[in-house]
Amino acid sequence: MSEVDNKIGGKKLKAEGDIELDPLCFKDEIAFAVTNQGVLVPCCRFDDPATMGDPKMKPLIEASKISENNTIDDILKKKEWKQFVDNLSKNIGPNACLTTCAKAKKYSQNVEWIDTSTGKVKSKEIK
Repeated sequence: MSEVDNKIGGKKLKAEGDIELDPLCFKDEIAFAVTNQGVLVPCCRFDDPATMGDPKMKPLIEASKISENNTIDDILKKKEWKQFVDNLSKNIGPNACLTTCAKAKKYSQNVEWIDTSTGKVKSKEIK
């Protein structure tokens, strides 16, 4: 079995080359998000430690600071975003994209919605 690296950063994955992405952000089925540091990201799932801490995502994150750009369109036209989109079209992406937008999901993602006023879990979903 050959090793295929269709993950942006980290170690190579065995038997992961069959992950085919169906990016929801390409189809407007998921909205862009803004982190609490004012960075535009493709979706809220992107704002997780594994993805935001990925050294290969650093150029995209640096290019996406809202305070350093005039418009969202200015951010989306940058080479870092064009490269990100190109990579996704080749089934290459960070962990958040592989777990959220894989056609045949090999991973599940547990999402908990927490009431911030009480700290209690309002609902859970497994994707």
